[in-house]
Amino acid sequence: SPREVIAALEPVLYELKNRQPELEVIITVSPVRHIRDGLVENQRSKATLLLATGELCEQLPFAHYFPSYEIMMDELRGYRFYAADMIHPTEVAISYIWQRFGQAFFDEDTQLLMQRIEKVIAAARHRPFHPASEPHQRFLRQQLDIIAQLERDFSFLNLSRERAAFEQQLTGARR
Repeated sequence: SPREVIAALEPVLYELKNRQPELEVIITVSPVRHIRDGLVENQRSKATLLLATGELCEQLPFAHYFPSYEIMMDELRGYRFYAADMIHPTEVAISYIWQRFGQAFFDEDTQLLMQRIEKVIAAARHRPFHPASEPHQRFLRQQLDIIAQLERDFSFLNLSRERAAFEQQLTGARR
C-alpha cells in the first residue's frame, strides 16, 4: 500500500538528510514494466508507487518527483519506444527521458558541459573509413585537444577512455 511504501522510505530519507543537510532527493517510478505477475498487478504496483511518491514529495521539502513513468506512458507510448521484449524502453526512449531529466534538474552550464562531453563520446565511437588519412589524423588531434581543455577546465572529469581511443588511432609522431 502507499502507506507501507511511505513508512519504509520516509525514515531513510530523513536519516540521509540528517547526515547530508544539503541533500535534495529525486524520486521517480521506473518506466520498465514488471509483468511477471501480470499486467494488472504491474498497474496496481505502479499506482501504489505513484500515490506514495506523490505524498512523499508533498511532505518532504527536499524530495522532488521526476515523471519518467509518465513520460514513457504518455509521451512515448508508441511501440517503437519499446525494445523487442515490449517491457524495456529503447535507447531512443532512454535518451529522451534523460534529456527531459536534464532540462528539469540541471542548470544551463551543466547542460552545455554535457553536450560537449557527449560530442567527445560520439566522436570516440566513430569508425572511420580511412583511419590513416590526414583529415582523420587531424580530427583525432583536435579531439585530444578538446579532451585536454575539458579536463583542465573541469578537474573532476575523467575522459581517459576516450583519450585512449583517439590515441590508439593516431599514427606518426604525436602518439
